[in-house]
Amino acid sequence: HQRAQDLANALLPGLGVFLALLIGFGGLVFNIGNIGGTGLGLNALTGIDVKWGAVVSCLLALWIFWYKEAGRVMDVVVKVLGFLMIGFIMYFLTERLTRQEFFTRLKLRTEIAAKARFEANKLSGNIYEEIRKQQLQTLPEEKEYFLEVEPDRSTIKNVAAELPEILLSRVLKSGYAEYTKSGVYYVGIIYPAGAKSYAVIISALDPVGKQDLQRLKGILVFSFLIMCLLSFFIGWWFSNQFTKPLSKMIAKVNNISAFNLDLRLDPAKKGKGELAELADTFNNMLDRLETAFQIQNNFVSNASHELRTPLTAILGAVELSLLNPQVNNSKETLELVYKQASRLNDIINGLLKLAQSGYNSKKQLNEVIRLDELIISILDDLSITTPGNQIQLDFSRSPESPNDLAILG
Repeated sequence: HQRAQDLANALLPGLGVFLALLIGFGGLVFNIGNIGGTGLGLNALTGIDVKWGAVVSCLLALWIFWYKEAGRVMDVVVKVLGFLMIGFIMYFLTERLTRQEFFTRLKLRTEIAAKARFEANKLSGNIYEEIRKQQLQTLPEEKEYFLEVEPDRSTIKNVAAELPEILLSRVLKSGYAEYTKSGVYYVGIIYPAGAKSYAVIISALDPVGKQDLQRLKGILVFSFLIMCLLSFFIGWWFSNQFTKPLSKMIAKVNNISAFNLDLRLDPAKKGKGELAELADTFNNMLDRLETAFQIQNNFVSNASHELRTPLTAILGAVELSLLNPQVNNSKETLELVYKQASRLNDIINGLLKLAQSGYNSKKQLNEVIRLDELIISILDDLSITTPGNQIQLDFSRSPESPNDLAILG
């Protein structure tokens, strides 16, 4: 989202804020739609109240939000359910259109059958009958029922046992009815013939439509499996393409040790993006580590030189005394050894304090110190370790206020 806002602001100042608001509003509407759709779906499947279905949807959304693993699982579930929903919608619409088309055919046949049966003009009746025979093919299990209706349209006389009661009641109520039971399609109308009225009902099977729906069902199942496989492989491919540079970066970082700190990560090809920023961050960290190791090596080298100087003096004095035991210079030798040992002790104490100061930053105590006092203290220590250093201090240009020389350290 941040990158999208930056790009939008680069295109037009202030556009990023509008884009963020638009994304937030779209997400709100999308989530409300999901909650409402889930509530309606649960109501259709289980009969649960829509409000309780929405509550279940909210709880499920919160669970997915708080638990990342559940979110990953639900991502897959949502994809699968999305494919299933598309298939169900296609099947439902096709089934509805097929059924409506067959009902339309039955309605036309019912009207023609009624006119052919009850037409007052015999010639017209014969014409309708001829049309039925020549233009309309007989449907599988097609049956015709011509039932007389009471004048008040309350009941139908001589009702056939196989006709559904709900169909008859709908025909009496509205004059036209469509009904399906066990794969049998029924269409009924009220047709006035002189002083009487008749309920004309035609029933038939639709094996062609059923076969088409079965074929569509097979195609949808096959397409669903193909879409799942394609989704898996495409997702795997994109994930692999995205993580491949990251895997190479991790492998190269694992190969970097204290002996090859000069190695650096290759920047991203495009030079922008999160991977490029990550590579730059690692390279900057490696620069700091390499600098720290160089400082450490220089420090060890300098410390070794400082330690070797008094040790060399001590060893030389002792060796000279051993080579000339007749010369009575034990006092001078001991004084030299003592002086150099004291110098060595000061160096070791300084190194120890330096190591302790860098061991744990949480244990370091910061206090106000005076720079002039610190310089004098350092010069005193240096005079012990390096006598005759010819260093002189000049405080003539120091600030008048002593507080200007105080720092926190």
